Amino acid sequence: MPTARPHAGITLYQREADGPWWFDFRVNGKRIRRSTGERDRGPAEVAALQARAEALTQAGRPARRASEGGGADLAQLAALDLTRAGAKGVTAQQSSSIELSWTHLCRLLGADTDPSEIDFDVVEGFIAARRKEGARGQSIRKEVQALKRGLVIARRRGWLAALPNEWPAVRADPPKKEQAGKLHHPDTLRRWFDALDQTRGGTEARRQAELVLRTGLRAAEIRRLTWSWVEAAPESTGVPAILRIPAEAAKTRNERVVALTAEALALVEAAREGKG
Repeated sequence: MPTARPHAGITLYQREADGPWWFDFRVNGKRIRRSTGERDRGPAEVAALQARAEALTQAGRPARRASEGGGADLAQLAALDLTRAGAKGVTAQQSSSIELSWTHLCRLLGADTDPSEIDFDVVEGFIAARRKEGARGQSIRKEVQALKRGLVIARRRGWLAALPNEWPAVRADPPKKEQAGKLHHPDTLRRWFDALDQTRGGTEARRQAELVLRTGLRAAEIRRLTWSWVEAAPESTGVPAILRIPAEAAKTRNERVVALTAEALALVEAAREGKG
């Protein structure tokens, strides 16, 4: 029985080799398991994510709205935003981050809040409440961005006449010293690479680590890297190629362009050809 985990907390499987995909997950201790009705894995993952998002948000929605079958409230926007993220192919970590953002939004603003009730003062109150809880500005920004996406969805579906004209600013906190990058002596890196070579799957791990060092890419970006991202570089750059990282694969959700030296390009080519 082939199985896969499209995102943390969800098991996706087929009961028969050519049958539809099923999902299995738990919400508040309750097991939810049923067929997606989809035989292709991609649409099945989207259906599973939507089912889990709806179950999570329904769990926090007051009975008076749940009995109406959902609709224009923050709980429904949360489910739709998670479905959008799944359709775009975000990573499990990114999906969990989006889910956590909506958990805080629904908890403090009310899962049954109508999107038309969201204005500057409401958002400012949310920011103040999260600050009081000790949340960092960077986290609050993500949560406000999720709310903005949700209101765009509401506007597109005709649940909202217009988007708020003004949003309160969210100040970022200084980086934590313990999370700052650290320089390592070349001898330390050599010993680390030698140790990687001795591990199972060490060749691929070493290649990924070396690409991180030569390009500055994040680990998640390295794992999702495909040859389609590689482009010939303009002569003026002095490098043979560039790597164009699409917005959906980048942590910042903005497209990035990274120069590839000859050594870095060789590593990408080796990965493409499956060389050790």
